[in-house]
Amino acid sequence: MCDVYQPRLERATALGQLDAKNSHADYMQVLARKDVDAVVIATPSHWHFRMAVDAMAAGKDVYLEPPIALSIEEAQQVQRGASSLKRVVQLNCPEIQDARYRQAHDLIVEGAVGKVVSVQAAYSSNAVDCEWNDYVEEEASLTNLNWDLWQGPAVKRPYSGERFFRWRKYWDYSGGPATELLFYKLAPLLSAIGPQMPIRVSASGGIFVNKDREVPDTYSMLVEYPEFQINMTATTATAGPNKFLGEVIYGNMGTIVIGPKSVQLHAETAWESINTFEEHFSDFVDATRARHQPSAGVDFGMLVMTPILLGVDSCRQSRMNTFDVRTHRVSDRPAPRLGYEGNGRNNPEGRKRRA
Repeated sequence: MCDVYQPRLERATALGQLDAKNSHADYMQVLARKDVDAVVIATPSHWHFRMAVDAMAAGKDVYLEPPIALSIEEAQQVQRGASSLKRVVQLNCPEIQDARYRQAHDLIVEGAVGKVVSVQAAYSSNAVDCEWNDYVEEEASLTNLNWDLWQGPAVKRPYSGERFFRWRKYWDYSGGPATELLFYKLAPLLSAIGPQMPIRVSASGGIFVNKDREVPDTYSMLVEYPEFQINMTATTATAGPNKFLGEVIYGNMGTIVIGPKSVQLHAETAWESINTFEEHFSDFVDATRARHQPSAGVDFGMLVMTPILLGVDSCRQSRMNTFDVRTHRVSDRPAPRLGYEGNGRNNPEGRKRRA
């Protein structure tokens, strides 16, 4: 066992029924041992790259909690290291073994949905005291926690129990909902469709509810592949999307719905139109007589067309567009985002301390 926080290290050592010689405060001590063949890296995300590279260099195989790293360049170094050093690296994603995704894969290979064109998925959660606000242990301090070692490659900051126990909320240590949540949805879906690299990715998000963090509490990502696209949403502000925005694989001949305990195949059916034109045109006639704007007036139309046209330009130019609501001008420069810092207080009505 290895941890920079002494009380946690003691709890883990006791739980594993290990003696003192198998308890370490520095991961390099573990890597120096000749009797260690493989390591499990379950640290904050900002350490994954460095620890994985060091472990492989020391001749160890690696079971790694996602993400591989917090940048593409570092993730590629881990990939090259595993190949050149002939080390086994397994990413923690048990969903890959789920029979539902294997069944979906078989249906796609059989041609049951025709050509896959679009995929949707969501990962959501919610909590009374806001997600990722883990208990801040009162006994934690610089006397029993190696803060400098824990920060490692991250930006150096004064000791903060808030950041140590709630690291997922901060860009220094985390990629937010994307790295901490969406990996577990995208990985099994890609295993079902067929693994491949994307050609274009766009994303957006905001801190809409949990104003105690830097990373978004709601995040959406659109991933374009050579022959299909995946639309994903992650949020720590509502659990609803898990229930109402399930995992769906759309093909031109059918649709696969992956439920909590089932896989359903739906054939394409003819679209049945609902005729609302008469009511809608009557609304226009009434507006001309009463001299007011109709329900789909030009002001409302601008609210709808602005994001649509921004999206068209974003797609054609391969760039993210920013819209200034004050000046109504478009820019390709990212708008400044506010950063928030949590207060480190425990909510007595929310998540309790783990035993």
